[in-house]
Amino acid sequence: MTVAGPRFGLTIQQEVKIKVFFEGIEVGKYEPDLIVNDAVIVEPKTCQAILEEHEAQLLNYLKATKHEVGFLLNFGPIARYKRMVFENTRKGTLSWIQPRPDPAKLP
Repeated sequence: MTVAGPRFGLTIQQEVKIKVFFEGIEVGKYEPDLIVNDAVIVEPKTCQAILEEHEAQLLNYLKATKHEVGFLLNFGPIARYKRMVFENTRKGTLSWIQPRPDPAKLP
Protein backbone atom coordinates (compact mmCIF):
# COMPACT_ATOMS: atom_id res chain seq x y z
CA MET A 1 0.00 0.00 0.00
CA THR A 2 1.30 3.47 -0.83
CA VAL A 3 0.25 6.52 1.12
CA ALA A 4 1.11 10.07 0.06
CA GLY A 5 1.78 12.44 2.91
CA PRO A 6 -0.31 15.56 2.30
CA ARG A 7 1.59 17.78 4.73
CA PHE A 8 5.17 16.91 3.95
CA GLY A 9 5.03 15.52 0.41
CA LEU A 10 6.39 12.12 1.48
CA THR A 11 5.53 8.88 -0.23
CA ILE A 12 5.20 6.02 2.24
CA GLN A 13 4.89 2.38 1.22
CA GLN A 14 3.64 -0.03 3.87
CA GLU A 15 4.56 -3.71 4.13
CA VAL A 16 6.11 -4.04 0.68
CA LYS A 17 6.89 -7.67 -0.11
CA ILE A 18 10.55 -8.17 -1.08
CA LYS A 19 11.52 -11.51 -2.58
CA VAL A 20 14.76 -13.03 -1.26
CA PHE A 21 16.87 -15.16 -3.59
CA PHE A 22 19.78 -17.50 -2.95
CA GLU A 23 21.69 -18.66 -6.01
CA GLY A 24 18.76 -17.72 -8.22
CA ILE A 25 16.16 -19.57 -6.16
CA GLU A 26 13.50 -17.71 -4.20
CA VAL A 27 13.94 -18.70 -0.56
CA GLY A 28 11.58 -16.31 1.17
CA LYS A 29 10.12 -12.85 1.47
CA TYR A 30 10.87 -9.84 3.64
CA GLU A 31 8.20 -7.31 4.55
CA PRO A 32 9.58 -4.04 5.94
CA ASP A 33 6.97 -1.97 7.78
CA LEU A 34 7.62 1.32 5.95
CA ILE A 35 9.65 2.56 3.00
CA VAL A 36 9.77 6.36 2.80
CA ASN A 37 10.31 8.10 -0.57
CA ASP A 38 11.66 4.83 -1.97
CA ALA A 39 14.86 5.66 -0.09
CA VAL A 40 14.68 4.84 3.65
CA ILE A 41 13.40 1.74 5.43
CA VAL A 42 11.69 2.48 8.76
CA GLU A 43 10.99 -0.24 11.32
CA PRO A 44 8.88 0.99 14.25
CA LYS A 45 8.88 -1.11 17.42
CA THR A 46 7.12 -0.92 20.77
CA CYS A 47 9.23 -2.79 23.30
CA GLN A 48 11.47 -2.27 26.32
CA ALA A 49 14.59 -1.65 24.19
CA ILE A 50 16.01 -2.11 20.71
CA LEU A 51 17.34 -5.66 20.57
CA GLU A 52 20.03 -7.28 18.42
CA GLU A 53 17.25 -9.17 16.63
CA HIS A 54 15.69 -5.87 15.53
CA GLU A 55 19.05 -4.64 14.23
CA ALA A 56 19.60 -7.91 12.34
CA GLN A 57 16.12 -7.66 10.82
CA LEU A 58 16.76 -4.15 9.50
CA LEU A 59 20.25 -5.06 8.26
CA ASN A 60 18.76 -7.98 6.30
CA TYR A 61 16.23 -5.63 4.69
CA LEU A 62 19.05 -3.27 3.70
CA LYS A 63 21.13 -6.11 2.27
CA ALA A 64 18.21 -7.43 0.21
CA THR A 65 17.21 -4.10 -1.35
CA LYS A 66 18.67 -1.09 -3.13
CA HIS A 67 18.04 0.95 0.02
CA GLU A 68 21.12 1.97 1.98
CA VAL A 69 19.64 3.72 5.04
CA GLY A 70 17.25 2.40 7.67
CA PHE A 71 15.86 3.55 11.00
CA LEU A 72 14.74 1.50 13.97
CA LEU A 73 12.27 3.53 16.02
CA ASN A 74 11.36 2.24 19.45
CA PHE A 75 8.32 3.76 21.13
CA GLY A 76 8.79 1.85 24.38
CA PRO A 77 9.04 3.33 27.89
CA ILE A 78 11.91 5.52 26.68
CA ALA A 79 11.77 6.49 23.00
CA ARG A 80 14.98 5.55 21.17
CA TYR A 81 16.13 5.25 17.58
CA LYS A 82 19.01 3.68 15.71
CA ARG A 83 20.17 4.63 12.22
CA MET A 84 21.77 1.89 10.15
CA VAL A 85 23.60 2.11 6.82
CA PHE A 86 24.59 -0.66 4.42
CA GLU A 87 26.08 0.82 1.26
CA ASN A 88 25.20 -0.59 -2.15
CA THR A 89 28.93 -0.78 -2.96
CA ARG A 90 29.19 -3.50 -0.29
CA LYS A 91 26.42 -5.47 -1.99
CA GLY A 92 28.36 -5.93 -5.22
CA THR A 93 26.05 -5.98 -8.19
CA LEU A 94 22.39 -5.97 -7.38
CA SER A 95 21.83 -8.80 -9.84
CA TRP A 96 21.60 -11.24 -6.94
CA ILE A 97 18.35 -9.59 -5.85
CA GLN A 98 16.64 -10.84 -9.00
CA PRO A 99 16.63 -14.50 -10.03
CA ARG A 100 19.44 -15.59 -12.27
CA PRO A 101 18.45 -16.77 -15.75
CA ASP A 102 17.98 -20.48 -16.14
CA PRO A 103 21.09 -21.76 -18.01
CA ALA A 104 18.96 -24.38 -19.76
CA LYS A 105 16.89 -21.63 -21.35
CA LEU A 106 19.84 -19.55 -22.60
CA PRO A 107 20.58 -19.52 -26.36
